[in-house]
Amino acid sequence: MFGNLDSEKGFGLVQAIVVLGIVTVSLTGLFISSFYARNKANENYHYRVALLKATALLEELKWHNRISVGEPNIDIPSGKEGTFVLDERDNFPLIANYSITKSLSYSTTIINYVYKKVIITATWKEGPLNIYGSPTNKKQTLVLREDYYFRSDI
Repeated sequence: MFGNLDSEKGFGLVQAIVVLGIVTVSLTGLFISSFYARNKANENYHYRVALLKATALLEELKWHNRISVGEPNIDIPSGKEGTFVLDERDNFPLIANYSITKSLSYSTTIINYVYKKVIITATWKEGPLNIYGSPTNKKQTLVLREDYYFRSDI
């Protein structure tokens, strides 16, 4: 009456649901990984911009405090602070705060020398993005340091 069911050929409902599930999981993974990669690319871009701005601040300090002969004259007020813009996308500027500190150190171990240490610290917070309840807006910090050594008679 019904014939032999083993001889029927075709694609059944169960196979279609399994294939649909596999495709759904694959596409979801693809979208999540592309979202994550985009966020990481933005974070790396902001880090690179902060590094370039901090380097520019350091070069500006060297330019304004240059002398031709003698010790490096890096005279800046300790604790100088300011802000700069990392990104202005979507009318939502990402602002980084920076601080410049200077210290003077003496050493008499082998040769009498003095060195001045200039540190530029930039901090910012990424945009308010969440990936499944896990916030990605961690506080980012960049520290750039340069030392200026010169001989001294202490």
